[in-house]
Amino acid sequence: RSVSLMAPRRVGKTSVALEALRQLESKGAIVAHIDFFGVDSKRHFAEQLIRQVIENSHSLRERLKQVGRAVRRAAGVVKPFWSMAQTEFGIDLGAENIDEDELFRRALELPETLAQREERLCVVFLDEFQDAARVLGPNVYATMRSHFQLQPHTKHIFAGSHESLLRPLFTRPNAPLLRYAVEVPFVEVPHGDWQTYIVRKFNEARLSCTPALADQIIYATGGHPADTMEVCQQLEFAVRAAQTRQVRLELLHVAVAAAAAVLSHVFDEIWEQVGATSGARLTARRIAAGEPARPAAMHTQTYSRAVQALLDKGVLRRAPGRSHFIFPEPLFKRYVLRQDRSWA
Repeated sequence: RSVSLMAPRRVGKTSVALEALRQLESKGAIVAHIDFFGVDSKRHFAEQLIRQVIENSHSLRERLKQVGRAVRRAAGVVKPFWSMAQTEFGIDLGAENIDEDELFRRALELPETLAQREERLCVVFLDEFQDAARVLGPNVYATMRSHFQLQPHTKHIFAGSHESLLRPLFTRPNAPLLRYAVEVPFVEVPHGDWQTYIVRKFNEARLSCTPALADQIIYATGGHPADTMEVCQQLEFAVRAAQTRQVRLELLHVAVAAAAAVLSHVFDEIWEQVGATSGARLTARRIAAGEPARPAAMHTQTYSRAVQALLDKGVLRRAPGRSHFIFPEPLFKRYVLRQDRSWA
């Protein structure tokens, strides 16, 4: 089955999907990865998809080697792939006047064509898929479904960081992709796994970190993947600067402050995006401060939209089995509390 993977940015869903592709490729699958953050047209999408499935094709890979290893490392690396696509499938990617819609259609057909020819599974990872309509046009989901449903050897991983936009594509009653993909829950890394990993990685760096200290790291970051990795890196720097091999609590405090400084530009960007929704910054600030989330003067609809925006961006998360919200990222919560109240 094709699957959908929904989670906020910076929690590792792309890494998980890419690892799935790596394992699938090691078992013989043809794989491709398209990130819609980097796609600006149907032609661009088509060229990326065609190039990747041809490059990752097992039977064509041997013929590509005949073009010459030196040529593939040169500046004109794309030409052999364009030539191979034209020779094998009649797709002339070098033509200036090629019809964009026709190229897009041929690109959607190519994964299944190769999968059938080689008798292999083909898996295409479409990242930030909720942005496809913005880039490729409002009817693109219907076009994709018309091809995908006829491709038994080709499956897709759909991932996105805006759950309120991505989930309806597969669940809304009149959605073109209704029930095409099974949603796979993106669960948090268990505390014990983080602890084991952190201790092991420091040991590999010839530094000593006790399980108790690893617990303190996880507490400081809330187990947020990107923040935990940044704090660990800053902690390694701090330990080496102190000319010791022991990870100590006072050095963790230094590392957390350093990590917060490094992440400030990321937090600034998130805060800027939050500000695009009326009431979202005020709501976040009140929740961070432990105050009632909705001020009496805020309209119910404004509050609902603000909360949904904060949930979509991963700023907030619903507490399990409860009606209130929590910050899954303690470092960002600290950032919010430091913001001037004047924007409210």
